Amino acid sequence: MELPETISATEARQNLFALLDGVSSSNKSYTLTKDGKPVAKLVNIEEWKGLLTTLEIMANPDHQKELDEAIKEVEDGKTSSFEEVFGHLQPNFRSQKPDISKQRSSVC
Repeated sequence: MELPETISATEARQNLFALLDGVSSSNKSYTLTKDGKPVAKLVNIEEWKGLLTTLEIMANPDHQKELDEAIKEVEDGKTSSFEEVFGHLQPNFRSQKPDISKQRSSVC
């Protein structure tokens, strides 16, 4: 069942497990309302952690200054390639298929 992005607290209570499935399996988020007014946001835990980290960075003037300087360097084309930084070409993990013959079976 597809739930709307904005949902009343009553509907949220009735569909809590579907909402949890939605946020845990994707980047979906839901705005919960009470008396038609937004009162809460249900988000994926990884998204929440990312938001907290971003807030911590943005709240620190030193970090914000470093970020602004880094953005300016990128805009000015002052970048380095992976090879220049690490001394070798970047591995292409997407094209490599895992060797499943070395993996143990988790079935008892």
